[in-house]
Amino acid sequence: MLSALVLGYPVPTMHLWGQVFNSRDMVGGGVHMSTLFAILHYLQDLGSDRDRDLVIVASGSDAWFQLPPDVLIQRYHRINEQANKRIKRSMGKAADAEGIKQTILFTADEFCKPNSEEEPACYAVPDSPLSQERYNTYTDRKNSNPEIQVSHVPPKYLQYSGVIVGPVKEMRALYRRAGKKSNAVGDKTDLQRIFNEIYGEQEYQRKVMAARHSRMKSLTNWLRPEREKARGLATDPTYRTMDDYRGKPLEFGIGLDYLGLISHPSAYAQDDSAWVRYNSADDLKNASQHLHVRPPRITALPEDLVLARPPFFAFNAFEIDLLNSTWSDLPLLTNVRTGVVPAILYDNEMNGRTTRRYEWWRKMWFQPELTPLIKANILPSKRPIAVDVDHPNGDIVWFDKETERRGARTESGDWIPWEEVCRGSYSQVFETDD
Repeated sequence: MLSALVLGYPVPTMHLWGQVFNSRDMVGGGVHMSTLFAILHYLQDLGSDRDRDLVIVASGSDAWFQLPPDVLIQRYHRINEQANKRIKRSMGKAADAEGIKQTILFTADEFCKPNSEEEPACYAVPDSPLSQERYNTYTDRKNSNPEIQVSHVPPKYLQYSGVIVGPVKEMRALYRRAGKKSNAVGDKTDLQRIFNEIYGEQEYQRKVMAARHSRMKSLTNWLRPEREKARGLATDPTYRTMDDYRGKPLEFGIGLDYLGLISHPSAYAQDDSAWVRYNSADDLKNASQHLHVRPPRITALPEDLVLARPPFFAFNAFEIDLLNSTWSDLPLLTNVRTGVVPAILYDNEMNGRTTRRYEWWRKMWFQPELTPLIKANILPSKRPIAVDVDHPNGDIVWFDKETERRGARTESGDWIPWEEVCRGSYSQVFETDD
């Protein structure tokens, strides 16, 4: 949350603050369903005047913000714009007739779990638009871990535990659907399964809509090739079908951040990333060589960062050694295989790599100036959070509705100061011996 503060994001709302979950009869001790309904109630409590606001759902302990909100928002719109073009190509006239557009972005994953490959949650989702060529880097390397071997494929599945971005209105409808599914199956399921099902059902029904608006009268010709695409999970699985619905009751505008422009999940990509200063030819060269990426895919700072406001533009009143730095001067975690600098880093510590979290935190570009950046950002300010120049309806200026920035809100509206939020973690966060 401190990383979001120093980058100028709005004051966060914390869900389930201070609660302990240890029920033996519920998945995750009960935290999954409690999280779902806490977010649902929060979205329902927001008035209709907030329907167009963007919501970012992220794990408070696993997600760190690396890039400012205007970069994230512009990427969100560009990703959706590209996705909507793909939707029109795949659905034909059904896309416009049914009003199908992508508005909610999830982190993309390379695995469909815990669902079965025979469910729409797995087989009905579209292929990744990324080429396999990007993911052939490690074909000549041996790895004893089969999960790591399989992971070098373009991601095409939804990852709930990553980052979600979408408008309040659409997110509210999505979480209502998830709540209904949870109530139907009880507490012995998890959120990953539920949201996998929602995404798979949406994509299945999109095929139904496309068929309904074309001359094709059945899904036979679609299911046969999809069966052949099941990537070795089963040689000839018997897929479970679902009812065909009129209208679009299962449409939620869900799509995936295939390139990881919004968030980069590191659990299955432990050997794909490096800290790079883009003004350093040695950094660019060494990152690609060390990770065996040929030809190199990182050669220059991404264009949106070249055009972005400088990292310390708002802090002239404070003594910051790096005041005149550009994004090229700073260490940025980069997916060397895709050439992407993600806005948010998401680390869920696969295979017990608990030390990486501390190593990464020390390398975050703002770490040397963390204290003055926090002091600058907790002051009341009329400065906009972001200026969205890529919004479909024209330029949009975003402001934080909170005037107090010295802490965070709970979903019930209680104020928690940063001293309490960071209690027990002060020395790790600020790299001190206190």
